[in-house]
Amino acid sequence: MADNFYEVKVLSAVRYGVFINIYLFGGVALTAFLTWQLHQIAILYIGVFMFCITPVFMKKIFRRKFMRDVKINFLLESICIDFYKKSESDLFDRIEVDYNKINSYRFSEDVDSSAIALYTKNGSKVSLHFEDQIENDGDSIVSVFRNHLKDYNQRTLGQAKIYLKPSLYTTKFGTAVIACLGTGWILVSIYLLIYIPKTVPFTTIGGIFFFLQILTQRKRDIQTNLQENDK
Repeated sequence: MADNFYEVKVLSAVRYGVFINIYLFGGVALTAFLTWQLHQIAILYIGVFMFCITPVFMKKIFRRKFMRDVKINFLLESICIDFYKKSESDLFDRIEVDYNKINSYRFSEDVDSSAIALYTKNGSKVSLHFEDQIENDGDSIVSVFRNHLKDYNQRTLGQAKIYLKPSLYTTKFGTAVIACLGTGWILVSIYLLIYIPKTVPFTTIGGIFFFLQILTQRKRDIQTNLQENDK
């Protein structure tokens, strides 16, 4: 049983999402206002670096205040998740999800963070965002989740499987979103080329980098869907 018990750090995604959106959109709005009022293009570059680029490269620092201690226990028929505030004695929430009530799941893994979401048959969702969660056996906590879900599928052959839910980028709606973003980027680039030509190098490089990330992630997600759901 000890091998199925893990202590991890989980991001409070809702609170962090509110904070980062206020920081991002508020900062961008302030940058646009100051650039318009003072007619200094340097303010635009400084503002974009501070409010758009800094949160990406200093993600750990921005997330530090929104992390909480969590203990996860993988039982034979369920997953028990305990949430703590500041200490092990300060338990404030517990979620237990039976395997047979899980319909699907979705996960993501980056270099320094990962996430998994469990979708139940009654329509609810349990979502966990981890930071630097590599366990003693070398697997990430997301891999531990996936292995237990795979083990349940193998133990219950002939029953409905817990399957990997397609990511946004691999759906028809996601493809339409990518197309709309691409069209919008082209239109904005044309506008800037005509009225603010000095910003063209920045918008072009930023746009290319952004869409390369999306298309690379989409290709990776398609391959993962095929591998996971064939198990």
